Amino acid sequence: MKRINKDSSSNYKAGKYSRGNEYGSTKKQFRVNRFKNDSISNSDNEFIKQDNIKFSKPISELFKTLNSLDNKQYGAYKCFTGCCYDYGNGMKLIFDHVQSDPFAPPSKVRVLVDNVLKGKFPSDLFNNKSRQALTKNISEEYKSTKNFSGGYNSPRGGTFSIYVPGQQIIESDSVFINKKQQIEVRLSISLPGQGRRIMGKTAINSFSKVLPRIIDKSTIYTNLNDDRITEFVNCNENQDYLRSLLPSKGLVGFIKNDSILPRASGSSSLPMYSENLVKFKTPKELEVTFELLHGTTVVGMGIPSGITVITGGGYHGKSTLMQGLKLGIYNFIQGDGREFVSTVDTAVSIKAEDGRSIKNCDISAFLDNISKNIETSNFSTEDASGSSSMAASIQEMLEVGATALLMDEDTCATNFLIRDHRMQLLVQKSKEPITPLISLARSLYSKFGLSLIIVIGGCGDYLEIADTVICMEYFVPKVVTEKAQEICINNPTNALNEEREYRTSDGNNKIKQRLVSIPSKIVSKKPPRIKSKKVISLFFDSNPKIIKNNETSNPPDNSQLGLTSPKPLDFTLDEFDGITSKDEYDATSELDLSGLDQLVSSSQTRAIAYILRFLGNSVEKDTMNNVCKLIDSKINENGLDWLSDIVWSKFPDGSLSKPRRFEIAMALNRLRLIEAKLIEME
Repeated sequence: MKRINKDSSSNYKAGKYSRGNEYGSTKKQFRVNRFKNDSISNSDNEFIKQDNIKFSKPISELFKTLNSLDNKQYGAYKCFTGCCYDYGNGMKLIFDHVQSDPFAPPSKVRVLVDNVLKGKFPSDLFNNKSRQALTKNISEEYKSTKNFSGGYNSPRGGTFSIYVPGQQIIESDSVFINKKQQIEVRLSISLPGQGRRIMGKTAINSFSKVLPRIIDKSTIYTNLNDDRITEFVNCNENQDYLRSLLPSKGLVGFIKNDSILPRASGSSSLPMYSENLVKFKTPKELEVTFELLHGTTVVGMGIPSGITVITGGGYHGKSTLMQGLKLGIYNFIQGDGREFVSTVDTAVSIKAEDGRSIKNCDISAFLDNISKNIETSNFSTEDASGSSSMAASIQEMLEVGATALLMDEDTCATNFLIRDHRMQLLVQKSKEPITPLISLARSLYSKFGLSLIIVIGGCGDYLEIADTVICMEYFVPKVVTEKAQEICINNPTNALNEEREYRTSDGNNKIKQRLVSIPSKIVSKKPPRIKSKKVISLFFDSNPKIIKNNETSNPPDNSQLGLTSPKPLDFTLDEFDGITSKDEYDATSELDLSGLDQLVSSSQTRAIAYILRFLGNSVEKDTMNNVCKLIDSKINENGLDWLSDIVWSKFPDGSLSKPRRFEIAMALNRLRLIEAKLIEME
C-alpha cells in the first residue's frame, strides 16, 4: 500500500478518524487555535494545579462555545483543554484532559468548591489527617446521589463518574480538600457525541444542570445529614486512635464485640446479613476495653503479641477471622461491620507464591546447603518454589520493618511450616536443606519482635510453640491454650522440632539490607498500565540502544523476538540473548501482584505503577527500607498529586489511592527487572 504524505500533498483530506476541520488537523495547529480561542498558554505536559489558576471565564462562555460547536467534528472539543470556568457561586470547573474521540477514554475534569463560600463544612470536620476522611463521605454521597437521581447515563455520552474505593477508607485523590480550603472533586465524563459529531446542547445540559445538581447534593454541608457526617468522621478518627493504642497494650490485633466478619459472598466486600449470621463474641480470657475519643468505649478480643494459633474445625470461621485481621490495617465505613477490627499497621500477610522472582536475598536461616551451585546467603531465582518464596517474603518484610506475620495453613508451603516425625525418619536432617518456620518462630519474635498469627487445622506441632491458642467453634472463638499445652505434654509427637536461633550464613543475627534500584528501561513516554486489579503492564523505552564493544546499535524488532504485538522494547544484549518467545517477554513486561492479599484496590495498584516509573527515572541505589520510606514521606508531604505531577504530568489522575510501604516493597521485590545487592554487615 502506498503511503500518503499529507505534508507534501495540498489535496490531502483528513480521514474519518482525524480531527481535521477548522479547529485543526495537526497537533500544532490544534494547539494554536486553542490558545487563540481560550487565552491560555499552559504546556501540554503540565496540568493546571489549584495553586496556578490565575484566571477563569464565566460559565456562560462554556455554554456559548458548546452551542457554537453543536454538530461540529468531535475533535473540536479539544479547545476546552486546560480551560477554567467559574459558575459564580464558589464553584469552578477545569478541563484537564479532553478526549479526541467518542470511543476514547473519558475526559477528565475537576470541580473546585470553595468551602467558605459554598461548601460550608465546619473546619473541625477536617482539621487533622484522620478527620479528612470527610472526603470519603463526600465521594460516597456523590455515588449515591448520582445513582438516586438517575437519567444521567446515555449511550451518546454525558455521563459523569468518580472513582470511589470500596468499603475501606483509603487516602485517595478523587476527592480531597486542597491548601486553599477548596473541596476538589475529580470526575470523568464521556463528552456527548453522535457518531463523530458534537452534541453541544446535550453537553450544555450536562454542565448546566446535571453537574451542579450532583455537586450541590454531595458537597454542600447544608444539603447533607450533619449528624451522619459527624459520626462518619468521628468513627474514622477512633479507628486510627484504636490502632495506635494496640502496641502499648501488648497487642497486635483487636476485634470488637458484635463485629460482622463474614461477607455477603466470596466476590463481595459487603457484610453478610442473614438469619444465620453469628456476630463476633469475645472470650473472657482475652477481653480488652479501650476508651477512645468522643466518649466512645469499645470492648472486644485482644490478640497478644507473640505466637498465636487460630484453630478449629472446617467451616467454623478460622479463615474468616484471619481475613478480618489481614484487612484490619484499614479503616472501614460505618455499617461495614469491621469498623473496629484492627491490626497493627506493620502486620503483613505471607503465603506461598510459586514462580515469583527473588533477587539477592539472604534466606540461609531457612534454606541452606541446597547444592554446591546455589548460594542461599545471596539467593536469586526467576522461578521460586513455595518454600523459598515464603522464606524470601519473610526476609523482605523484616527489611522494611514488619512486626507481625499473618499466615493461613491453606496457602502456605507445608514443608516450610513443619516436618513431622515420620518424614524426619525417612529424610535425614543432613539431606533436608529447609529449616521449617516452627523451629525459628520463637527466635524471630525474641530477636526482632516479629509476632506470628497462623491459622492451623492440621499441623498440631504448632501447639507446642504457641503463646495463645484460639479455637473457633461454630464461628465463636474460645481460648484453649491450657488444653493445648496439656495435650502436648500427654501426647508427645517425637518430632525433632527443636528451637533454632535465627542466624544468617555469616553468623550474624542482624537483618541484612539490600541496595536496590529500578532500571531506567521501564521508563517510557507513558506510565505503566493497569492490566487488571493486581497486574501491571510495563512499557519499555521506545528508542533503546544496545551497547556492545563501546558501539551502539538499534535493538531487535518484534519479529526477531517472535512477538506479535507492537510493544516498544528495551533489552540489553544479554537480555535479548535470553528471550526467545513472547511468553518470556510477557513474564518480564508484567508485574503480578496477586500474592499481595492486603492490596485491596486497583487504585493502589495504579499508584504502585506510578511509583515504579518514578523510581526508574530519578532514584539512585538505596536500601529497600529507605526507598519505601522516601515514597511514604513524599506522599505524606505532597499528597498523591505528587505522583501525577512527577510521573505523568499531563493532568491529575483522579484514581490513585495510597499503598502502604509494605505493599510497595512487595511490588518492588516481585519486579523481575529490579537490581539488588546485599550490603555487608559489620
